[in-house]
Amino acid sequence: MSIPPQTDLNRAVLRQINLFKDLPNRALDRLLGSFNLLRYPKGFKVLRQHSRSNNALYLIRSGSVRVLVADARSGQERIVCFLARGDVFGEMEILTGELIAATVETVFDSEFWVLSQEDFNSILFDYPQMAVRLATMLSKRLHESNQLRFLRPTHHVLAVAGAESADQAAFISVNLAATLAADTARPVAILDLSPAAGPMERLLGHRALEDPGKILSSGSYLLPEGIDQALVRTPHGFSVIGLKPGPEERQRANDSLMPRLLSYLRELFAYIVVHAASTPDPMALRALGQCDLVMRLPGGSWPESYGRTSGGPSGERPPGTPPPVRAAVPDGRAGPQVIDLALTSEGEESGAADVAVPIRPWVLEAFLSSGTPVGASHPGEEEDRGLQKLSRHARNARIGVALGSGTALGWCHVGVLKVLERERIPIDMIAGSSMGACIGGLRAMGMSLDDICELARAVDQEAIRKWFDYNLPFPRDGLLKGDQMEAFLFNLFAQTEFSDLTIPLRVVATDVVTGQRVVLREGLIYKALRASSAIPGIFRMAELDGRHLADGGISESVPAQTLRDEGIQRIVAVSTTQPPEETAKTLARTGGQLNIFEILMRATEILLYKRSKAHDARGDVNINPLIHGIRWNELWRGPELIDCGQEAAEASVGELRKLMSED
Repeated sequence: MSIPPQTDLNRAVLRQINLFKDLPNRALDRLLGSFNLLRYPKGFKVLRQHSRSNNALYLIRSGSVRVLVADARSGQERIVCFLARGDVFGEMEILTGELIAATVETVFDSEFWVLSQEDFNSILFDYPQMAVRLATMLSKRLHESNQLRFLRPTHHVLAVAGAESADQAAFISVNLAATLAADTARPVAILDLSPAAGPMERLLGHRALEDPGKILSSGSYLLPEGIDQALVRTPHGFSVIGLKPGPEERQRANDSLMPRLLSYLRELFAYIVVHAASTPDPMALRALGQCDLVMRLPGGSWPESYGRTSGGPSGERPPGTPPPVRAAVPDGRAGPQVIDLALTSEGEESGAADVAVPIRPWVLEAFLSSGTPVGASHPGEEEDRGLQKLSRHARNARIGVALGSGTALGWCHVGVLKVLERERIPIDMIAGSSMGACIGGLRAMGMSLDDICELARAVDQEAIRKWFDYNLPFPRDGLLKGDQMEAFLFNLFAQTEFSDLTIPLRVVATDVVTGQRVVLREGLIYKALRASSAIPGIFRMAELDGRHLADGGISESVPAQTLRDEGIQRIVAVSTTQPPEETAKTLARTGGQLNIFEILMRATEILLYKRSKAHDARGDVNINPLIHGIRWNELWRGPELIDCGQEAAEASVGELRKLMSED
């Protein structure tokens, strides 16, 4: 394509912006002469909420920013919107002189044209038609601020790096892009940076640009037709663009090339998969420094700064586990989050990797020979399930279920899980307190919901009476020993450990000495469940790792925060706590006496109910079955309670489906 002169190019860019589209050339030239060009790196806060304005209008020339507003109660910054090339900000402050209303942070290395208030006022005076468009913009912004809606923090630019095997790397990149497109119904692109001809070009049929700098460094990327000519639509639901500059150009890669290209692609595509080679070079390192997440494959020769991270993004971690870090990029700034992928064959262990994706040899061979993604060639098989899990992890869309405490009422959780299974809502992690931990443990172990329902039907009053193993003659730390309950749990879980589970599980208990929440994530399952279910005063507390542990509901009745601490962003929270007046009616209807057991349980139930009401916004979908006439100790009424849970979850099906589809 022919490259326009720089002045014509800049005018064309300004005419794409509503605020300036009707101005004559002389006004545009005057603007261009008044602008200061500023460049800021990825993650730079251009404006900070509640600080004093510098009275300037910012126009995004290249790159992207996200607008953040601090939550009034927690102070945590949450995303309001994204602004891209051609958008302006700072107009509210320049007109009102008020403190800055929101923080503006760069998503990529970005360039801004900045207009001072003096120059802005002068041009507005000479060209009053700008005032009409400015009023329209302000009206729209005010309307949006009155309907403030926070966006989920999502990874949009993902990198696949490393892998000694080019075939395995191609398998992950192509299938991840196809899975993202299928799961989200959003536009997806692959940016192929592999330096030599290989499986990517053969599988996808694209012809890589050999001189991308010619377009990108000229500024032609600012026009809609700039890089579109190189995009190839594949039959698998995503597009691909390849860059194959020579070795010399790769070594002297312009610092602005990758930020410009990725920010432009981000305007066109919801998700971008950057396919890097097994060996890094300046161009690939520059690209990965602009990504949200780097998935490092085994093998290759990437620097240790792109090594794996441990633990969730915040909160509690196992003892001795370092806090998560972000990779360092060439100029020393904080880079993207990094996870390690394990590519496992049949029966292999994933080791210490963050995510494991199975690749059986014959499935890899079929993919390389046909180019058909496994979602189409092997739907529902372990590779397809592994890639769907990777897709959710990669875009920060993992789904967790928080199952609250509730003694017998906890059987409701089974009904909720039945609805989730029917609606095909995947579960990436379960967190539970007390009875919620027990139900969650059964599901995480792989027990079918039909078998759990059968277990509920098998529990009778005689079996529950055996749990009343009185702690005599001196019940100093609990009326009941809890040995029979522990034996029951052992019969269910035996020597099963957390590492054996098919779904990751977090069990919440409470340190009765310090009052701290304790999240159990390793060791024997039945021991953790015994600790989490030790109702204070009723069951003798449990001792694990030198700590005295009791019911998890005391510190977190519905463990949604535990899931957030593990990096889970989409949470279904299930609470079985009932209003005190409802439990009072149940006690009266059943003729229950206020013995020592009832008094302790009533105190615990009131505490848990008040805690749950104080944290109403605990999950993205909150399910709270209303239960009539069933008491806390009537564990033999499981089938009725399962129906209650299912009925409550049915009422939330619309919210559950929305949880799956939202970006």
